[in-house]
Amino acid sequence: MERNNDELEFNRSDEYMYEENHEMFYANSLDVQTSITDFMINFKQSTPNGFLNNQKIIMNPSLAKQLKNVLEQALYQHGLMHGEVKDIDTLQNEMSNFYDED
Repeated sequence: MERNNDELEFNRSDEYMYEENHEMFYANSLDVQTSITDFMINFKQSTPNGFLNNQKIIMNPSLAKQLKNVLEQALYQHGLMHGEVKDIDTLQNEMSNFYDED
């Protein structure tokens, strides 16, 4: 089957649709705010001296629910492979107890 060169050129030039953004952001804390129409998740990089950077994502409630379902499935699979995923409060308590023993 022969391809149309015009169509291929269009696909290459349409960066929004066909190219990925490979920029990454590491977050170690987050805040969630809600309104009647939106969820806003503010991912943060924090250090003992304060916050370094924030990245906010705003989405509608349907997409937020889809994200919740995908994360639950990913956490379940991760748990099967690597053991229970501890919540942040448990990890912080364990770290505090570790350093208090010294």
